[in-house]
Amino acid sequence: MPRSVLERAVIAAGLALTIVATPGGCGAGGFGAELTARPEPRDLKNADGEKLSLPADEAFTIRLPKATKEAALGGTANADASAERTGAAAASADVSNGGSAAGTFQLGHAVRNATNRQIELQVAVSLAYEFETKADPPSPLPDSSVSLKIFAIDQRSRVLHDLDVALHSSDRGLAASKSSQELSFFVTLGPGDSINIYAAGQAAVGVKEGHSAASVLKLSGLKMDLLTKPAPPVRTAADGPK
Repeated sequence: MPRSVLERAVIAAGLALTIVATPGGCGAGGFGAELTARPEPRDLKNADGEKLSLPADEAFTIRLPKATKEAALGGTANADASAERTGAAAASADVSNGGSAAGTFQLGHAVRNATNRQIELQVAVSLAYEFETKADPPSPLPDSSVSLKIFAIDQRSRVLHDLDVALHSSDRGLAASKSSQELSFFVTLGPGDSINIYAAGQAAVGVKEGHSAASVLKLSGLKMDLLTKPAPPVRTAADGPK
């Protein structure tokens, strides 16, 4: 029997999800949230008013570029990624006549509350980026995509912040863009707690035979300004009523 409109829509949606997930090597929502290696955190020894400007005071210690590619029979695939401790990174992917490829990077810093009290860490991030997505022929599927995020994850791998900076795929139109952004947030750290704060970028391509696509993402001028403040004391049942 011919498939209904709803059945065809479900099949098309499943195909789209498969193409997006394959180049990145992780499921929906999982991109960038895991670190394959972690540096020794930099100790923050003053609970009130300690400042750390990155990379002016110290070079970034989280630097993880990665590139993967798999060409279809008769196709070609290329991927590249880089991350510099001074605040620049790039990722690119290019596939011709079928296959998948992805370039990814993670760039940032790890710090630890080395005081004996709970602190609030104010984080201010500024950066510039540019990206481009291409697909030939144009397709209603996300043949090429780019993503740029800011993450803050603790020593137990809990994601405390997951902030979208740039997100685009070719099914929304082939595009090139350039922009800059500033954002800020707070993280509460108990004594001995550590936090990994970093930018995560990905350029990914996944196409069938007879199709070609490419994506490029460039990050520049990444800066992070950190400032400690004493956190309000946490009340317990032993403290009694206010």
